[in-house]
Amino acid sequence: MILIAKIKKLIFNDGDYYVFSAWCGKEVAVTYKGDDPPKPLKNTDYQMIGEYKKWKNGRSFNVTSWKKGNIKICKPVNRIKL
Repeated sequence: MILIAKIKKLIFNDGDYYVFSAWCGKEVAVTYKGDDPPKPLKNTDYQMIGEYKKWKNGRSFNVTSWKKGNIKICKPVNRIKL
């Protein structure tokens, strides 16, 4: 699944495990495990690939890979009626 969101702030960090607060039209918790985590930049969109995981306190989006900024979203082409 692909999630395009703005990462607002870092909530928790323990070694190489990170929990972020993100915005994609609604508030989302984003988790990332590994080196080189995304930086919380309020004006930059991130394209994150991963899956939602349900926890006892809610759900979060577990990121496996991410890409920063300049993300093109294709709009449908207007068709000409004949």
